[in-house]
Order: sequence, then C-alpha cells, then structure tokens
Amino acid sequence: GLCNQLYVIGADGTHARRLTHDGACYRDPSWSPGGQQIVFAKEGALGKESIWTMKLDGSGLRQLTDDGDNPAWSPDGRTIAFERGVIVRAIWLMDASGANQRLLTTPVQRLSHSEQDFQPDWSPDGTRIAFMRMHDDNRTKTYVSDVFTVRKDGAGLRVLTRPHTRGSMPSWSPDGTRIVFLGGDPARESATGLYVMKPDGSGQARLTKGDSDWPDWRVR
Repeated sequence: GLCNQLYVIGADGTHARRLTHDGACYRDPSWSPGGQQIVFAKEGALGKESIWTMKLDGSGLRQLTDDGDNPAWSPDGRTIAFERGVIVRAIWLMDASGANQRLLTTPVQRLSHSEQDFQPDWSPDGTRIAFMRMHDDNRTKTYVSDVFTVRKDGAGLRVLTRPHTRGSMPSWSPDGTRIVFLGGDPARESATGLYVMKPDGSGQARLTKGDSDWPDWRVR
C-alpha cells in the first residue's frame, strides 16, 4: 500500500522537495533547534519502527534506534525524547547521536491498573517534558488519557488534567506559559475539543468545540 514520505516546503507553500524515496513509511518529523536536521520515525518491514535523522537536503541519513516512535528534539539540540515499548509504552531520552538511551518514565503494568506513555513534548526552557499517559479509570471503567509533566531527570512527575478534562497530545506554547491539548469529558461528547492550561494544570479553558486533532503550538 501507499506510505507517507518526507517533504520540506517553504512557509509560503513553494519549493516543495521530497527527502525520502523508498518503500518505507515515514512519520512524526521534528526539527532540530537550528533547523538543519530532522528526526523522524521510519516504519519498515512488518511494521517495525525505528528513529532516524537526516539533513534538510536528504543526506546524512543516520539510524539512532532499532525501535521507537514520536521523537522530539530538545530546545538545546542535545537530547531527543521518544516513546518506546511493546507491552509497556514509556518515554525515553537519548543523546542526539543516539547514544545514552535511558528510560524517563516508568508506567505501571499490572492486573488492577495499567499505564502507557505517549507523545513527548519539551518545554521551551528544556527542563520539563509534557506527555500523554493512558490508564484505567475506575470512575468510568474505561481506558482514558491525561496530560502529565516530568522533569528531564525523571523527577517531579505531575498530572495536569482532571476527570472532566481528560487530555492528550500536549504542546507547549513558545513562551512556556501554557500547554494546548486535546481534552474533554469522555462521557460528554459536547465537552470535547482543544483546551489550554498553565503548566501546573490550572486555568484550563476550552478553545474549540467538537472534533479536533493533534494540536501543535510552534514558533521557530
């Protein structure tokens, strides 16, 4: 079947250039802070994913991991956050070279409660990472998601969303004062949409109503 390829294009919609030309599927590109490289996930045979980097002209292709998805470059360019795991999905960090791969979050997996972590996004000052944690909700007896933050050393884990504003797909504002996310009460479809909140979870406000997908708050 058809697979997504990577392109770069000018902000005015001109000068589109294709970077990849094979049968693999590519997704989740993230710019390096200097704008000279892209990190991305590549899906190869049998759906196996790995993380790679390349230069903007398509050269310098380099494989960083044998698995993983949703890579995100830190603001200082030194570290890449990504998600990894088969049974338990967690957030990992590695050096921009692919070295020093280490576990950042430790979601639990047991019969009474299970967790999975996805979609890391760096704060602009590089000190914290927002991410989405899916977990069992005893109130609704369903699998729900909430937005968490954690420091880059793995300490200070904090949940920001509450039962009536479940959250996913967090993205920091460029000045670090707010986080936009997809939220709402799973039991009330009319309450779903895009929300913003302060980094401590306070001041939650809905921006849109109804279906929305993958908010991204970026100024480069």
